[in-house]
Amino acid sequence: MSITTRKGDKGITSIIGNVKLPKSHIRLETIGTVDELSSLLGLLRSLLKNEDSLQIIEIQRNLFKINTELALDKPIEMPLVFIGPADVARLENYINSLEKSGFSPGKLIIPGGGNEISAYFDLARTVCRRAERRVVSLFSKYKPLDGDTSILTFLNRLSDLLFLLARKHETEQISTGDQ
Repeated sequence: MSITTRKGDKGITSIIGNVKLPKSHIRLETIGTVDELSSLLGLLRSLLKNEDSLQIIEIQRNLFKINTELALDKPIEMPLVFIGPADVARLENYINSLEKSGFSPGKLIIPGGGNEISAYFDLARTVCRRAERRVVSLFSKYKPLDGDTSILTFLNRLSDLLFLLARKHETEQISTGDQ
C-alpha cells in the first residue's frame, strides 16, 4: 500500500472518524503545530546523550495523545487515553527537579545564544507556545469533548520545561568549557 493516496490533492483531508476538513481548518493547523513540536523534540533527542532524552520520549508520546484527542470532533467507540492531571504532574515534577538543581535563572535571557542544543530547546519552546495558542483558538470555537483542559495546562508547563532545559544545556556547556 502506497503512502500516496491523492485524496489530499485538492486541499481536503480526513481526521479520525473519516471527518473531512479543509487543510486550512484550525483543527488541522493545531494538530500540525503539535506535530511540528514533536518533530523538533525528536531532533533534540537525537542530539542528547543524557537522561533528558528519556524525558523527551515520554513528552513525544504525550504529544501523540494530544494530537489524537485534537483529531476527534465527536466521541467515538474506541478506548483512548487522553492527557490528564497525572501527565501534567509528571512535567511539574521534572520542572521542580531542574529548578532545585539551579537551572532557573533570575535574569533576562536572550534565547538561543548558548549552543546548538540550548538554541533548539528555545526554538521548541516557541513552537510549544504557538501550539498552545492554536489550542486556545480551537477550544474557543470547539470545546474539548470531555470539558477537560489538561492539554492547555500540559502545553503551558511544557514550555516552562523547555525553557529550563535550554538554560540547563547552556549552563552545562559553560561549566565544561565547551565554547
